[in-house]
Amino acid sequence: MATPSDSPVEDVVFEIEPSRVPKPIPVALEDLCRLTKFTRQEIRIMYRGFKTIYFIKENKIMKTALLKLTEKCKLFDFIKRLYHFSSTEYLSTKIKLLKSLKNLRKKCQKPDYKLLQSTNIVPYIIRLLSYNDFEIALFTTNLLLELTNYAIQKVSEEFIKELLEHSLIEFLLNILKNMDKDLLRESGILINILFIIKCCLEKHELDILEEARDNGLLDWVTNNFKYVVPFYENNLYTAIILRDLLDDKNNLTAFSELGGIQYLLKQLSLYSKEEPKSLEEREFLLARKNIYARRNALKIIDLAMYGRYGKFNCKKFSDPFGLGIIFPLFMETPSNMFNNIYIDDNDLEFHICSIIQSIMCANRDNNMRIINKFTENNMEKTNRLLELHKKYIFKVTSYHNVVKIDNESEASENNIVICKKIRNDGLNTLQIIDLIILELCVTGPPEIGKRVEEILKSQNLSIDGIKTTVEYFIKFLERNDEDIYQENKDYFKSLLERI
Repeated sequence: MATPSDSPVEDVVFEIEPSRVPKPIPVALEDLCRLTKFTRQEIRIMYRGFKTIYFIKENKIMKTALLKLTEKCKLFDFIKRLYHFSSTEYLSTKIKLLKSLKNLRKKCQKPDYKLLQSTNIVPYIIRLLSYNDFEIALFTTNLLLELTNYAIQKVSEEFIKELLEHSLIEFLLNILKNMDKDLLRESGILINILFIIKCCLEKHELDILEEARDNGLLDWVTNNFKYVVPFYENNLYTAIILRDLLDDKNNLTAFSELGGIQYLLKQLSLYSKEEPKSLEEREFLLARKNIYARRNALKIIDLAMYGRYGKFNCKKFSDPFGLGIIFPLFMETPSNMFNNIYIDDNDLEFHICSIIQSIMCANRDNNMRIINKFTENNMEKTNRLLELHKKYIFKVTSYHNVVKIDNESEASENNIVICKKIRNDGLNTLQIIDLIILELCVTGPPEIGKRVEEILKSQNLSIDGIKTTVEYFIKFLERNDEDIYQENKDYFKSLLERI
């Protein structure tokens, strides 16, 4: 039964697969030998041969589907020029094209991106989007959804780059602008397009963000936030896309000039009011999505208020409308209402406090309206601020003790990881809170300083701890913009000297 060493079967396997390293056979060889009475060498050759033949067959099927699609695209182009869109020839060619798209989508569950690029399929996909035909747009976006979804598979960055070079975002935006909005939403094309754009921007580079702005993506996203409407899933993807776009400073400037901050405030006011009241409501998808949308809105507003470009937005936000939204959230952090969805309260508290600190920093000469917020209602907001200070000072101290123990036991390999965790899980928020306390004590009325000292004393804490935290913050202040860096550094140092 044994196959000789010069067996033609073995030659064929090595000829088909000269460079592939044989993978281990998933079943114990002894069991296979006993059951089939083949030798180990024969079983290895048969297994490797089957895997190779299967791989070649799959590639052939996909290549055939790609070639058929390119042929149908060319034929549809030709028929489109000759016949009216209601003619029999036009409709029959269109049906064949849609079948080819559907067939290719089935084959693209685990696509071979090198094969896709070698067959030059990208220009044909882009051409299909340019037809402004509802059915073709639906089938094409379904196909692109499979090819660009990072959550399902490892997407080729070269493939994404090629799509973007062929102005994918521009053609997708044309579909959004030219087709009926209700039809887009009901059919799922709108969600498909937003999800594809989100996936393309996930691994973004700055030139991609600039190109997206030039193609009108920022304008479209900003206009989408103009009207406060009942929540749809597209609100979530639009917020995520906007968050990615605002990583570019030019986009940040353009967003503030378009009045985007006011639109976001309107959206945030809607979501801050709608909390689930019963178990049935908690299970309802709408309420669940509201939480995600609110969190993204807070992140975007925080980012829009950062640095030189955020000063204008800070002044807009300090209107009664903006302060009326942020301080209720400051007084009571939105709760984690769903056991199956993890929403980090620390993350929300960081963004809320960061927004308040940015407003105070931007309005240094005219902070009375914000300071009055901390004195009203028997200084309840000052009490809340010190409550947060206590929460985060103990969190940071507990992490610091862990690092100390590690050093004493000479097992400090995880210290770097723990230090990063300190920054992400408490120190950053503590620094922002202490900056607000310091500014209130220096620029506010004396009663705020007295209340701060009383509460700190009752908690066995002192103002020296706040000063140390701020000094540490100044030491590691970001130097993205040299002018702003120096201005902020001098201002924070002057606060430390005056306290």
